[in-house]
Amino acid sequence: MTNDFEIKSMSDYDIPDVLMLEREAFGKMAWSAKDFESAINSSYDYPFVVHKKSPETNDTSFVSSKAADASDPGSCPDSHIAPAQSADISSVDRCQNGIFPVAGYSVLRVLAPEAEVEDICVSEDMRKLGIGRCLLEHMISVAGEKGAENIYLEVRSKNDAAIGLYKKMGFQDSYVRKGYYRDPVDDAVIMVLNIM
Repeated sequence: MTNDFEIKSMSDYDIPDVLMLEREAFGKMAWSAKDFESAINSSYDYPFVVHKKSPETNDTSFVSSKAADASDPGSCPDSHIAPAQSADISSVDRCQNGIFPVAGYSVLRVLAPEAEVEDICVSEDMRKLGIGRCLLEHMISVAGEKGAENIYLEVRSKNDAAIGLYKKMGFQDSYVRKGYYRDPVDDAVIMVLNIM
């Protein structure tokens, strides 16, 4: 991933853009705004977004305020604006406030000694830039810091690109849930990575 992007903890500001990508990618199986709000406020979920970096930011590192300060999961100390009061904010307003449209996002759940990639998506026009890989690496790192020994994920059996990436990252097939996905119907392949 180029230095034009950065990983941050998801905030309410991000939800409209995240929902747009979620619905495009997952259709009827998409998460709702309440699902993402719940993840943002949860003590065991770690939702992240990849933003195009603000022009005045020179920091090239990938940051997660939630991973750094789990005691205050709603805070966003690595951002130059306050956390949102409402998710009902236009993309133009978010850009003017230094929040750029979301290029990708993920939700990690950690219930040590296990962790699970609950959701991951990269905007179609931002694929093949290494964003998905960086999100995965970041989640693996956070899961390890929080005491997880294994990290699980599920993927459509016909999603060859995602499966290829997961295998490159060291994930291995664990088992299959037949007919788990809808529109179109597909099996879910459960994959696992030992991170200890």
